[in-house]
Amino acid sequence: MGDDEKSNESGVCTNKVGMSLGTAFKLSMNNLRTKKGRTILTAVAGSIGIVGIALILSLSTAVNDYMDGYIAEGYIKFLSSYDSVTDC
Repeated sequence: MGDDEKSNESGVCTNKVGMSLGTAFKLSMNNLRTKKGRTILTAVAGSIGIVGIALILSLSTAVNDYMDGYIAEGYIKFLSSYDSVTDC
């Protein structure tokens, strides 16, 4: 085994080679520059997804509020009609 190879408990050699933060950042920036189409497409898709989730949440809240009002209004009508029947 070399100096950069270590064996785990089962005796299998694992090669652990790290990358510095600066190297990783440079490679990431290089990939963003060279693959502009994929980068833009990913950003647009992410934006569409976030907007879609926001729309679904707002629609859900609006429907819940409407239904709460509708149910409360129906319950009040029911109580008022029940009171008029029991007054006789």
